[in-house]
Amino acid sequence: MQTFIWPVRLGSSGQIEQRVKTNEFGDGYRQVIGVGLNNQAESWDVSATGYFGALPDITPIREFLDQHRGFKSFLWTPPAGKQARYRATSYRLLPHGKGIYTLSWTFEQVFYP
Repeated sequence: MQTFIWPVRLGSSGQIEQRVKTNEFGDGYRQVIGVGLNNQAESWDVSATGYFGALPDITPIREFLDQHRGFKSFLWTPPAGKQARYRATSYRLLPHGKGIYTLSWTFEQVFYP
């Protein structure tokens, strides 16, 4: 299993989703349970800015994402977190001119038995 090793832009935002089911009764009482064995998952919006073929070079990041084709998972350590399996199903390119681009994508945590 490969590991995503490149630094991402500071200020990247993450969302931690806790999946629950709620059953609400007529007297105002709510019964809440977690859904599944892994009911908490993270997703992170991240980006990197640079050039293709010059320093700082973002070509290896794009090649890594292309190599995993949106369905293959890889290891990544989120800010202040623990290493886990993630995948990225798409990415965006924003040109700034003079060969500078911002590459942005979302890492979604995945689980395997």
